[in-house]
This record gives sequence, structure tokens and C-alpha cells, in this order.
Amino acid sequence: LTKTQGKVLKRGYAICTEFSPRYQGYYGHFSWPLVVGGNRAYEDLFAAAQESYFAGLSVLKPGISGEDLWQAFNKPVAARGYVWGGPRPGDENGGHGPYFHGIGLAWDPPRREAKEIKAGMTIAFEPGAATGDGKKGLHVGDVVVVTESGCRRLGRHPLELMIV
Repeated sequence: LTKTQGKVLKRGYAICTEFSPRYQGYYGHFSWPLVVGGNRAYEDLFAAAQESYFAGLSVLKPGISGEDLWQAFNKPVAARGYVWGGPRPGDENGGHGPYFHGIGLAWDPPRREAKEIKAGMTIAFEPGAATGDGKKGLHVGDVVVVTESGCRRLGRHPLELMIV
């Protein structure tokens, strides 16, 4: 949690978890948000992030570009009026975060700039959605491997919003 020192969790708060374990030199990665007691705004943000995840999964295959993958991720987020990974004033990193990045022995490309996605690449999917003012947002994700015929999700956790 960031900026939470001294705060008490209350109904409607969102907690964005992100885990990056490392085993025998290889990184794993998954993100799983939860909301205390539910919150309609965060539930809608999650729905956009979840749609984005599955949109990326549906197009990922050898030969597509990072831009093609980025556009697939972005379409459901933008359709709901949210942003992710886009520019924000004063943010040198280009926004809230990337939709995806390479992962394995290190945190590497591909990113949006990738000319070609290739079979054997492992990619951390982390699509999210945020309000335009940046006050609310969350993301979901895990690792996907590109196969000769498409892709396969390596994560086993449910891609569902956890309400506690």
C-alpha cells in the first residue's frame, strides 16, 4: 500500500496488490485487486481492466506488434471512458502504467514499441483502468507465454475482483 500510513481501511477502499516472486532466477508476476465492502466505481474500473486483459489475450500470437497488442488492451478501457498507460501532466513515465511488459530472467521489453512479438516470449499482462483525474484506478494481471499458435496464461488465480 502506498500513502496509507495512519489510515484505517474503510468500506469502499481499494487495495491493489502486485506480487513478483522470483524462483531460480525467473520472475513471476500477478496483480489482484480487492475492495473493502464493495464499491460500484471500483467494480466498474475492474470490469474495464478485466475486459482489457481478455482482449489482449484474444489477439496475442507470434507476429503481432507491441502496438497491436497495446491497441487491443486499450480499446475496452477507452470505451468505458477510462485511461491506462496514457500521458498525464507531470508524469515522465507516460501515465498510470503499461498494459504489458516482458518478464522472465529480468523485466524486459516487449512493450508498446516492440516491432514483433515472438513465440517463446513471456509477457506480464497488467491492464488496468483509471479515472481521467487519476484519483481511482486498479489493475489485474499475470504472466502469459506466447506459443506457436497463440498464447497460454500461466497464472491460476481467478481474474475476479475480490470483495472483502
